[in-house]
Amino acid sequence: MADGKLCLSDSVPAWADAFEREAARLSTVLLLPGGELEHIGSTAVPNLSAKPILDLAVRLPDPEALASFEVSLPGLGYRFRGDAGGNGGRVWIREQAGRRTHILHVVLENDPQWRDWLDLRDLLRRSEPARQQYAEGKVQAMATATSRREYTHAKTATVQRLLSGQAQF
Repeated sequence: MADGKLCLSDSVPAWADAFEREAARLSTVLLLPGGELEHIGSTAVPNLSAKPILDLAVRLPDPEALASFEVSLPGLGYRFRGDAGGNGGRVWIREQAGRRTHILHVVLENDPQWRDWLDLRDLLRRSEPARQQYAEGKVQAMATATSRREYTHAKTATVQRLLSGQAQF
C-alpha cells in the first residue's frame, strides 16, 4: 500500500504464508528468551477484508531485549516510525518498491496491548458474527477516514465493543 493511501482488499490466503516467511526472517534477530512474535490484525483472520499490509507484534521481556532486537531491524529493511505508546507500541514499517508491506509493533512483556491484539484476533477467527461486525465497522471507517490514522481511530469503538463483550452475536 502506498504511503497514505487507504484501501481494503478481500482476504488472501497467502497472507498466512507471508507471515511465516517474515517470522522466519525476524527469528534471526529474535533469539531472545521470552520474546514472542504473532501475526495480528485483519490479515491474520481468514475471510476478513484487510489493508494489504501484514501487521506483526513482538513482545519482549525487558528494555535490554528491546534495545537488542531493535538495533537489528534496519538491517532487515524496517524503518522506525515512532513510539505510539498505548496506541500501537514502538512502530516499525517495512516497504518494498515504495509500498508499505509490513507494520511491526514492539511492546514489552506487561503491555496490555499484547493481550488485546491476540484476544481480538482470536475472537475474529472463531466468530463469524464478530467478524461481520468488525468488517462493517471497517467499511464505515473507510468511508469517513482521510488517512490511515483516522481509519484506525474510527475503528476504535468497534474494537472496544468487541473486546468488552458488549457486541451482540
